[in-house]
Parts: sequence; structure tokens; C-alpha cells
Amino acid sequence: MAVAMKLMKKEIGEFWIRKDGICNFHTGKGYRRAGAIPGFSEADRETLTQLLNDEGFMAEDQGKYLYLTWVV
Repeated sequence: MAVAMKLMKKEIGEFWIRKDGICNFHTGKGYRRAGAIPGFSEADRETLTQLLNDEGFMAEDQGKYLYLTWVV
């Protein structure tokens, strides 16, 4: 949630989480790191996807990334 809130303040409506927990987003200048989720594990992806969807995010497990979007 902290990563999403940080990006919402910048009017950014998406980011993705890599398998190692690093969170990135795209800008006109390329990809930027938004933060990291300590202790993120592959086993958490299904649970995290469901929780985020329940909170109003659109979360989708795309294999290599867990992709999150929301309305800005």
C-alpha cells in the first residue's frame, strides 16, 4: 500500500512487482524503481493479488510480474 500511495500522489496509475519484491513503474524517461517489498515471496502472490483486488486495485499475476493498476 505504501508504494501505491506514493505513486498516487505523483498521479501514476500503475506499477509492477518483480519476483524479488522490487516495484517499478514506467515514465517518459524509462523505468523507475518505486520501492521494494521486504520478504516478498512467490508463495504470497496469489494471496496478495486477491487482497489487492478486494481493496479496489486491479491486480493481475502475469508470471514474471505482479501488475497493479488503479484509477488516478
